[in-house]
Amino acid sequence: MISYFALRRDLAYEGDGNFFRAIHPTPVLTRATWAGSPPSHDAPGCPSPLFREDSFDPVTRIRRGRLYVLTNPSSLILSPDRVHNYPYGPHIGVGGGWQADDYYRPARIGDFPDAQRIESMELVLGEAPDTTLWRIVAVERISSGELLFTLRARSSLGALPILADTLLARDGSPVAAARIQEALDQLTDAFHRQQPVPVADVCRETARVILAAWTGTAANAKDLKDVIKKIPDDSDKREGLTGAATVINRLHARGKSSERERQAAKGKDLQPVCMEDAEASVQLVGFLLRDIGWGAT
Repeated sequence: MISYFALRRDLAYEGDGNFFRAIHPTPVLTRATWAGSPPSHDAPGCPSPLFREDSFDPVTRIRRGRLYVLTNPSSLILSPDRVHNYPYGPHIGVGGGWQADDYYRPARIGDFPDAQRIESMELVLGEAPDTTLWRIVAVERISSGELLFTLRARSSLGALPILADTLLARDGSPVAAARIQEALDQLTDAFHRQQPVPVADVCRETARVILAAWTGTAANAKDLKDVIKKIPDDSDKREGLTGAATVINRLHARGKSSERERQAAKGKDLQPVCMEDAEASVQLVGFLLRDIGWGAT
């Protein structure tokens, strides 16, 4: 059972307090804070949480690793022969005994601000202002006794702008961000995992959700082509919004073999949707968000 995770001179160690061994290669370590908390704020009972990354998949945006909290027992000084330093060579600068610069213990369920909702909690990883937002989607206890956390990125890793904190419809009324964020999450998943045609399909639905919410009740329960018609003529954004949404709508149609065959019968040759077209559709969704002021970046 792992009782401590220790850092000494930029090297990482783990052990039970009586014996430590060096970890090779040195793991990726990231400062962690709870979403919504000030950068320097820690949850009660969970000081200076540190995330140790075990794996990361950029396709699924899944990151797995362990969390540790600072403990620093001042009395934990060991004889150098109790610290296995391979492959870093002999201990250097160890006089009266080996002592780490900082000691951490594995995080426990009771350390979390709301132990009943761990799977839905969000973590901010990194040092401000360079941080990323992650949601805890699973927690499991491994053979060492530590908790292994599975995190999923809340950002689209560059595919789309970050959603603004406040969303306002064209008439100035507030728009619930949850539905918009859900649509963007589905688009991000499709963009990183699906083929071009499914990506174009999801782009069309995402554009419909965004424009319907921004336009107002006149666009409720309408398809994207009808939502486009409901964008008011006096809107200074109409030209850009209708142009981007129309391209998204047409790329969706091109993904249907029946539409290509129907157009071919009229002498029109529609090219099937390729990955570059799908990427363009995603970028146009980002344009919609920025143009109506819903993009934070």
